[in-house]
Amino acid sequence: MRTKLTPLRRSGLLAGVLVLAVACGDESSSGASRQCTAVGTLVGITLDIAPPYADQIAGAHMRTCWDGACKDADVILSPSSRTDPKGCTGEMCSAQVVFTGGKNGAAPVPGLPGTPVQVTLTLTPASGGAPLVRELAVTPTASYPNGKDCGSDGFQGRVAVAADGTATAVPLGT
Repeated sequence: MRTKLTPLRRSGLLAGVLVLAVACGDESSSGASRQCTAVGTLVGITLDIAPPYADQIAGAHMRTCWDGACKDADVILSPSSRTDPKGCTGEMCSAQVVFTGGKNGAAPVPGLPGTPVQVTLTLTPASGGAPLVRELAVTPTASYPNGKDCGSDGFQGRVAVAADGTATAVPLGT
């Protein structure tokens, strides 16, 4: 036999469901530890090449050394872009991707430490001439893709090549 819920029983059931939902809800407001997702991060060194110098470069390679060992990685270069907001109409907003003329990529470096490393950046000219070699010290910093409460997922460094071809280590977040 099926039991019919009266309005009083329905409201009691609804209140019970709401209490349960609040009790099982977001832990961050209750002071409990937050959940960490499986979002990861690249452990390695990113490369940004500014225009118009980027037009002169067809490829890149990085050798990263520390503690007497080195790791090599080819850097696949992609066109750099930025997002230009195009405004909002009501609740609908839009943006447009604009290519900057630069190039960017990343060299995965498994085991990259959070201490200074020596990076040898080799840039292959689009003209087919001799490779351009830049050597610099990079100090990787910890990456927290889920926030500091979830711990570091590894270390990252960043190298920028300016319009004149000068390479510099750039602190992350700048």
